[in-house]
Amino acid sequence: MKLFRALTYGIVSLTSLSVAAQTPPAKHITDSVVPGAEWVTAAPESVGYSSARLEALRGWVKTQDTGSMMVIVQGRVIFSYGDVSHTSKIASVRKSVLNMLYGADVFKDQIKDDALNKTVRQLGLDDKVPFLPMEENATLIELMGSRSGIYIPTGNDGQAKTMPPRGSELPGAHFICNNWDFDAAERPSRSLLAGTSSRLCKMT
Repeated sequence: MKLFRALTYGIVSLTSLSVAAQTPPAKHITDSVVPGAEWVTAAPESVGYSSARLEALRGWVKTQDTGSMMVIVQGRVIFSYGDVSHTSKIASVRKSVLNMLYGADVFKDQIKDDALNKTVRQLGLDDKVPFLPMEENATLIELMGSRSGIYIPTGNDGQAKTMPPRGSELPGAHFICNNWDFDAAERPSRSLLAGTSSRLCKMT
């Protein structure tokens, strides 16, 4: 839970790091690069971030239970903390990566709000266990936020013990970590996401 909080606060913090720096950059980078065997680095100001604020982030990260961290913008490393070459065991990151892929295409206006608000029926999603009428109204954005209200068993015994009864919560009304939501949100991503994002999803 501590690591989750650290990641959450870190993401929130990063939204405030993209404010223009006090010293105008000599060169502003507009293109993206695909990382190779070695990461390309860039000055934070060259991609619209602040070195001073990133260093403030470093000071905060040191107080958290964080092994390592990288901030990558347009394929370039603008911040790193800890031993980023060390292979660490991580879990439950699929939902975070999927939301980032969706978010990137929403930001580029390649996915419209109406797509995020499509219901599971409109997206062509189904299950061996039929939906309840109220469950059919769950939207893609609610799947991504684990608020669909669809509590079909997924085979995860740990989640089954805490899952509300089916039909007890309206879509969007209640959050609970739900593998069914994450599995379902991944399906339309293969057709909705553009370019690199779509190729990444097809590899998973």
